[in-house]
Parts: sequence; structure tokens; C-alpha cells
Amino acid sequence: MKKYLWVFLLLASNSFAQDLPKSVDVSDFDISGVKLGMSLDEAVNAIKEKYNISDSQIKKSSGLNQVTNESGIQLLSFVIGKSITTVRFEPSVPHDPKRKMLVSWIQYTMPWSSENVKSMEAAVLEKYGPSSYGHFNIIHSLRRWCAKPNRNPGFGCELKSGARLEYAGVTITLDDFTYKQNVIEYMDSKLKTKPSF
Repeated sequence: MKKYLWVFLLLASNSFAQDLPKSVDVSDFDISGVKLGMSLDEAVNAIKEKYNISDSQIKKSSGLNQVTNESGIQLLSFVIGKSITTVRFEPSVPHDPKRKMLVSWIQYTMPWSSENVKSMEAAVLEKYGPSSYGHFNIIHSLRRWCAKPNRNPGFGCELKSGARLEYAGVTITLDDFTYKQNVIEYMDSKLKTKPSF
């Protein structure tokens, strides 16, 4: 009986070890040719080069740059076939006049269908390789890639740990909260004061 128990424990521990999250360097990943940290011009040029489209096919949305207090492009989006790619920017901190806004979030989405889910997952695994970990259900799988995955897969890739890639169904998202965190800390430093009551 003890012999069978040891065999079971050995198999269970090997199975558990294989399921532990893996560290994956996501810093050089791209979606639609766009990488995290690219400037506005670099992102637009990467999109135009990859898809051979013109500036007029890329929708640009403006907003307030919290660092410079000026209006500027904060969002790009474009449609290729039936798929849409959206790119978000955060102000550079410390401020760089030549690279005022930096890519902080990229998302690619296809219309949902069971065939699209299958082809998307295959394409994602072919392009990015094995994920840090994944969850699977009857509708689709959820996969994540990051350098510092939480040991508990239910918690995903830690928000403030750098670049992360997530795939779910017909959507892939590449983001790095560090860019937003830099802006938050910069704004906090501007508001710092001492009580004088």
C-alpha cells in the first residue's frame, strides 16, 4: 500500500511541477507591429509598414497630456478586414520632447466565432510560444505571458511587474502598467505639500 502511495505522490508532484507558471520575457513582443514603449511616430510607421495602409486609415483620438498639460494623441485604432487594433499611449516620464507619448497598451480583436477562436489560439501560440500559464473552459482558453507570473495562476500576471500579454478567445492584449504608474507618481509629486493649519 505504501508503495502505491509513493508512486501517486511522485506522479502528483511531477504533474504539479509542470503546471507551475513559467517566466516569459514579453518586453520585445508586438501586436500588429507595435511594441510597448514606441513613440507615436514609431507606432504609426510600424502599422503602416506592416499593413501597407495610409495615415488616413488610422483613426487618432486626442486627450490631455497630464505631464505637459497640452492636448495630444492618446489613442490609435484601425481596421484590417474584420479585425480591429487599438493602441493607447501614456505621457513619457521623465518628459522627453521628442517622445512625448509612449505606447502602454495594445489590443487586437477579431469577431467571435468558434472557428476564429481556434485559429486565433493557434496563431497566438505560433507567434509568442508557450505561455506562462493558461486556463481552459468550454468556450475558449485564457493564456498569459509575463516575466513575473504569480505562483497562483488564478491571480494572473502581477499588474505592476512589467510587460504582460493576455489571450482570451478572439482578443490579445499587450500592456505595461509601468507607464501609467510613472504618470501617477509624477502627478503625486506635483501635488506634494506640507500641512500648514
